[in-house]
Amino acid sequence: MSYELGVALGIAVLGTLQAMFYRSSLPDLSALPDHARTAVVESLAAGSHVLAGAGDQEAQVLAAARNAFAQSMQVTSTIAAVLLVVAGVIAWKAVPPPRAGPERLTVRRAPAAPTSWPVTGG
Repeated sequence: MSYELGVALGIAVLGTLQAMFYRSSLPDLSALPDHARTAVVESLAAGSHVLAGAGDQEAQVLAAARNAFAQSMQVTSTIAAVLLVVAGVIAWKAVPPPRAGPERLTVRRAPAAPTSWPVTGG
């Protein structure tokens, strides 16, 4: 259960960060109509749908929104990579090494299987 909780929290936290970085990287959208501005701020997909086939100004806003999305994904991916490295270091330091004892040093091999079985007369 802890794995599922960690995955859900990771997705929620990283998704929130990505959305925050996306919205903060958007250009000034005051020239757009309200429904288009709301769509672009909500998500790149919604903004692409609303602004598709529009004029030059909307095409520039859409290009800027795509750039903001790409930048926010890069920042979020970098944060996720750093968190992964930190978690790996913590696990490396916190998990004790295996005990070195006689049972760990001796390699016991199973007897080799016979290459042919004896034929018995019946």
